[in-house]
Amino acid sequence: MKTSPYNAATLLMLYFISPFELQAKTQNETQAEEQIEVIEVTGIKRSIKASMNEKRFSKEIKDVISAEDIGQLPDENIAEALQRVTGIQMSRGSDGEGSTVQIRGISNNNVEINGQTLVGTSANRSVNFQDIPSELFSGIEVLKAPTADRIEGSLGGTINLQTKRVLEMDKPSFVNVSAKAKYLEKNDKVEPDFNLIAGQQLRDTALGDFGLMLTAGRKTVTSYTESSDGTDDGIGGWLRRTGDMVPAAPFAEGGENGQWRYDDAIDTNGDGVSDKNDVFYMKQLYIVSVLQKESERDSLGLSSQWQPNDATNIFFDATYTSSDNWSRNSQYHGMRLGRPQAMPMASGDNHYELLANQPNGDFYYMTKGRVSGANARMGGLPSNGFSDTESQKFTLGGDYDVNDKLSLSAELSYAKGTKETNSNSTYMMVDWNHDKDFGAADWSGIVDFDLTNSDIVDFQAYEAPFYSETPDKLVPFDSANVMDPHYLYVKMDRGGSNVRNKDTSLKFDATYLLDGEVFTQIKMGARIAERSFNSKRYANYNASKNQFVGDQQIAFAAREIKVNPDANTDPQLKAYAEKALQCHKVIDGNVMSHRSGNINRNVIDATCTFDYFQEMFGLPELRAINPETGFGYYEILSSSYEVKEKTTALYVRADFDTEVAGFGVFGNAGLRYVKTDTTSSGFYKIKTDQWDPITLKGSYNNLLPTLNVNVELSEELLVRGAYYRAIARPAVTDLSPGIRVSLDGEDSIPGYDGSGSAGNPNLEPMLADNLDLSVEWYMNEDSMLAGAVFYKDIDSSIGYPDYELDMKIDGLLYKVNQKVNLPGTKIKGFEANWVQSFGFTELPIIQHAGLSANYTYSTENSEMVDDEGSEIPRVGLSKNSYNVTAFYDDGTFSLRFAYNWRDTFVRNANTILGYGTGQFLPEMEHERGQLDISANYNISPDLKVTFSAVNVDDQDIERYLKYRQLTNYVASAGAKYNLGVQYRF
Repeated sequence: MKTSPYNAATLLMLYFISPFELQAKTQNETQAEEQIEVIEVTGIKRSIKASMNEKRFSKEIKDVISAEDIGQLPDENIAEALQRVTGIQMSRGSDGEGSTVQIRGISNNNVEINGQTLVGTSANRSVNFQDIPSELFSGIEVLKAPTADRIEGSLGGTINLQTKRVLEMDKPSFVNVSAKAKYLEKNDKVEPDFNLIAGQQLRDTALGDFGLMLTAGRKTVTSYTESSDGTDDGIGGWLRRTGDMVPAAPFAEGGENGQWRYDDAIDTNGDGVSDKNDVFYMKQLYIVSVLQKESERDSLGLSSQWQPNDATNIFFDATYTSSDNWSRNSQYHGMRLGRPQAMPMASGDNHYELLANQPNGDFYYMTKGRVSGANARMGGLPSNGFSDTESQKFTLGGDYDVNDKLSLSAELSYAKGTKETNSNSTYMMVDWNHDKDFGAADWSGIVDFDLTNSDIVDFQAYEAPFYSETPDKLVPFDSANVMDPHYLYVKMDRGGSNVRNKDTSLKFDATYLLDGEVFTQIKMGARIAERSFNSKRYANYNASKNQFVGDQQIAFAAREIKVNPDANTDPQLKAYAEKALQCHKVIDGNVMSHRSGNINRNVIDATCTFDYFQEMFGLPELRAINPETGFGYYEILSSSYEVKEKTTALYVRADFDTEVAGFGVFGNAGLRYVKTDTTSSGFYKIKTDQWDPITLKGSYNNLLPTLNVNVELSEELLVRGAYYRAIARPAVTDLSPGIRVSLDGEDSIPGYDGSGSAGNPNLEPMLADNLDLSVEWYMNEDSMLAGAVFYKDIDSSIGYPDYELDMKIDGLLYKVNQKVNLPGTKIKGFEANWVQSFGFTELPIIQHAGLSANYTYSTENSEMVDDEGSEIPRVGLSKNSYNVTAFYDDGTFSLRFAYNWRDTFVRNANTILGYGTGQFLPEMEHERGQLDISANYNISPDLKVTFSAVNVDDQDIERYLKYRQLTNYVASAGAKYNLGVQYRF
């Protein structure tokens, strides 16, 4: 029988518990007369005091989150705990769960475990906090102003996830067990969580002091998200049209009698002329959908410590996390419009309203009328997704005090993250002309719609009159009935990817204490790190053609299959249709019932497993190797690459502590030098049948000064200031070669042989000069008032320029689209933070209560503009955000109400308006607040009951394209409730 890491750890835990109890009894017997047990203070008040104490006595600007108890951060999700910190804003997935954060409006932030880099599986260097169990950590440090000895690579700040050293624990041995039942309102399901933490100290042995702590956890996270108005894939649900546009056939002429012709007299601006200045937006998607997710997440942690003598400390840390994820995406596109054919029709009662007067003209949107170019779709893209994610991190380190003044330390760290994804996509569309294929002629349906009287849409779909038995009149079409003989399968695709991310580092530090009246110590060190990111992607498209490699079929013409088995005349196709129907069931859930509109609320749920089409059509496995080429049959070589990055860093840091004009002044100053070398390997294509390997290299050097100054105006009042230069490296995917070029022949630009696109290993990092100033007033040990201002001058951003670059490959000259360093931006803002405990009063109940509130304001001067000539703010930057928390904690019972709100922000700077248009608008995520509640009840010092409720006010996520009227996506994930028990011994 195969033993999983999780099961092995559980057995080890059970073995581990018994000695704890025996040793605890022995120690109690020998020390019973000498000491009285000290009960550790836990709960909300303990967390606030610990966080405030660490912030108060730090030498730099930072915030701290401390655990309320062993393995219990204030929030179950790390991102959701971080969002309550001043200056941090959180981004949620469509399922409502926190995934990533921005620090002062910036997403380029380091995430570390105990000061060492944590790697995920994302090519943009971000870490998805959904993959990291909060139970592993005793606290979180948010460093907003770095010191020279900290790892570079962050523009906003560094998030350091902290574990506690076992020899620092108050008790010589402990075991903490917790279990939860989680209820999701939307799908009425209950899922379990389990977590175990055990620690053991062995003091005064012949070899010194030893400590070992183990953690193990398993949690199941489910979500059930209903949505409308668009999709969650970054595609816009609207089209931009102008009065001079002519749609593709058949609507340009409108049929034999011209009665289905487009409207060629659109005059939105009222100047009497229908031309390019009559610009308006037209809704493209009429959609409702259901996204179901389930994730089973395991975590293991080990922390060991050995102190052979007072001068030596050696430690080894290991963490392992894994998650098995499944998702099912079920969509119903009541109607969607094809870009070339979509225009208002002359026979419609068409209405338009003004959106705004912009630098590039007046912009309107169509509120009701009749439009051309319609089809319908049922099914998801992808329909089913499966992924397995693993991450491992190992750190071996030690500290040695050479003498009273000199101490040395070293750490060797290795981290690895892997992810394998598999998916299938099944969806059906309407074959209007019955040619057993899907092409331009099938974008020929007609729709009457009205956005003025409903939240989603009121509409009536009609068959394409050009292929109807009654071409002179419109025949209503029920797009929700997939058994209609018009419906065929457009896609039965498979897809997958493999990602491997590795990071190895070695660092040395030396600290020397000084006897001077100003400088207290000097610290120097070096760090060498090598990171590699490898990505492969696979795609099997089963659409219009049967394809073979020799005798092996590798693709099937799925569009020959009608959804209704009886609509297929070929017996084999009918058999395929009957098999495919076994994958489908109707979700009769009245999807998005709280939003009005006559769109059908039932969707088709595709339940096929990933390998279903492989077995049905006799196709190779998705990752099978083609023996003729040595590559996979389905490998997408333009997306298969490896990027290696080597960094060498040296630093010096001097700490000072003195008096100036009677005030205490302390802090540090330092300089960090870092050299970065990149090597990017991939493939390029200059012929339609040939891919060739390519390797490109890049290099850059940076000097990063830091200065942190703290002034004690009194014991309670602190002023802090900081200046530092920071860098953020380009996303790994931008450094990939991924070159795809083609010889354009007679169509070539004069002087060029062809055109294409490429990655850019020579991208420079983004550099930022930063200034911070803060004032902190500590009224008492658990109350404070603080304010801060910050300024960031970022020298560049990374994106596509408005011109193409010259690139010579094999002696041929190409025009290539490639990301470059673009102009930067300046971000400035201020933060305010207030924490007030009422322990100073003796009023019943009130003395155990408290309040906290914080507010962040951020703004920027951006040089990026959208298609309308308006400034595009930085992605993820909300101008305003705040948190308000009320709490009660009497030592036995605690209760917390936490409300978080953030302003509207840009989620995607360039959301495409229809495939192939080259037109974009920024997608905005609307302002949103959410109320969460948590409570704990201590039945005894060792037994506690916990409860939490997330999103109890049931807030939707709403996105739109620049204007609130252009709704692009609305999602409802509902509330979640957790009930648990925690026992320690």
